[in-house]
Amino acid sequence: MTAPVLPDYQFTPGHLWLDRLATGNFRIGLDELIPKFMGSPDRIHLVDDGELVRIGEPLAIFSKGNKDIFLRAPADMRICKANRSLKHQPDTINQDPYHKGWLYHVSVDKNGPEFNELLTGQKAKLWLNQEVQRLKEFIVEKLNTTAAVPNTAYDGGMLVDGLIDRFDQATVSDFEQRFLSQPTN
Repeated sequence: MTAPVLPDYQFTPGHLWLDRLATGNFRIGLDELIPKFMGSPDRIHLVDDGELVRIGEPLAIFSKGNKDIFLRAPADMRICKANRSLKHQPDTINQDPYHKGWLYHVSVDKNGPEFNELLTGQKAKLWLNQEVQRLKEFIVEKLNTTAAVPNTAYDGGMLVDGLIDRFDQATVSDFEQRFLSQPTN
C-alpha cells in the first residue's frame, strides 16, 4: 500500500482526506489506513444531513462483527450530504476510498486552527507511507502480546486486509487512539 498522489487532496493526521468542491465546501473520506486495518466493514453509521458535528465527536462508525472503529471529526463541520450508498455497499471504502468511497460533503471553516497540520502532495504521500510502517509495527506488537493469536514473524511484506478480525475491541480502541486521534489546540 502506498499513497496515491492526489495533488488537490489534503490529509488530516486522523487519516481523513479533504477535497475542495466548486461550492467551497469539502468532500471528505478515509485514506487507505482504516480500510486496510478493518477490511470491508459490515456496517457504516453516518451522521444525518444537516447535522453539526463538533471537533472530536463521532463522524462515522465502522463496524465489523462485534467491533467498532469510531472516526472523529477533525473540526466543527456541518454535514451537507452523506454518501448513503455506503450503507448498502460498505466495501466501497475499501475498493475506491478516494472517489466513490467518500463519506460526506461538509461545510467547514478551513481557516480554523485545526487545519494548520494538513498535508498535501508529496508530503502527504511520505507521511502515509510512514503511517503504514507504523501500522505494521503496531500489528506486530499486538500479535506478539495477544494470546489468542499465534506469534508471527514480521517480514516487512504487504498488509493483509481485515486485520481487525484478529484483535479484541480493546486493541481496536488502541488503534483508534494511536492512529485516528485528531490533535486538539
